[in-house]
Amino acid sequence: MKTTSSSFDNTVRSCRDRNNADTEPKPSTATPTCFLSYSWDSDDHKVWVRRLATALRAEGVDARMDQWDARPGMDLTKYMEERIRSSDYVLLVCTPNFAERANEGKGGVGYEKGIITGEIYTGTPPTKFIPALRSGNVKVALPSYLLNKLFVDFRQDADFEAGVQAIVRHIYQTPETGLAPLGRPGILGQTGTHQTTQTRPSITFAGVMEYACLNYPGLDITTEHIQEIVGNLTQLGYRTIDDLDMAIRPVRHIAREVECWSCRRYACDQITIGLALSNPDYFDLLGPHQAEHTEWLLRNRPKLRPHRKGWL
Repeated sequence: MKTTSSSFDNTVRSCRDRNNADTEPKPSTATPTCFLSYSWDSDDHKVWVRRLATALRAEGVDARMDQWDARPGMDLTKYMEERIRSSDYVLLVCTPNFAERANEGKGGVGYEKGIITGEIYTGTPPTKFIPALRSGNVKVALPSYLLNKLFVDFRQDADFEAGVQAIVRHIYQTPETGLAPLGRPGILGQTGTHQTTQTRPSITFAGVMEYACLNYPGLDITTEHIQEIVGNLTQLGYRTIDDLDMAIRPVRHIAREVECWSCRRYACDQITIGLALSNPDYFDLLGPHQAEHTEWLLRNRPKLRPHRKGWL
């Protein structure tokens, strides 16, 4: 699941060659570590977080938290920083109080936010940080820096075990379903007509990378952002690359008119904006930067009509 910048060129070449065998993540063989970050909303909430950490440890994840590690006289800020930097993953248990304290930079949650955003800025893969939504809706319970991230939903107690398994699969890089086998290439019948036997490509990291390479030539592609897009597409019910293309095709060109250097240069930003313009549910997954420019397009193109090459 982690894609480093050094492997980016190889990934792009692979998608252009239609060979996705080397782009899939490899399961980890070491015992992964995971630090739980949360706000002290109530005693019941602290008990629930401890239950979650215990469940993760039972599944082979070395989960750690302040309730087990903190001792009188300990420097808590140093402890949080060391845990966040040294852990393989950080699980962020999100509630409205957690989001408020993070956005306002208050307390330990606010301090941790600064460490996390600094880590991401300096090159740590954003997939290290796993949002877990415990209560509230997305807009009030996820901090601003997590609004465009795929989260694990724990709001219903009945989903607790499924949520734990989702986290474990992410940490051990073992998807719930394996990569679908490739179909046979198209063949020519005796009459010379093309008879295809290949199934339509499903939504995968390699598939969306290939789609971006083919449809946005000359634009940069951020692999971490493509990973987020893949997760969001799955969450919203997209199943194949055809579904993605049908959603984006009508707005592919208008997304390039955003008055933003980043959105005009990066293919993944244009794909994200195109999805938000065509699917209202996707708008809730945008970060502040993307939401601002999506709203700009809506304001400046109030009368859109479809055209086979884009929108006018």
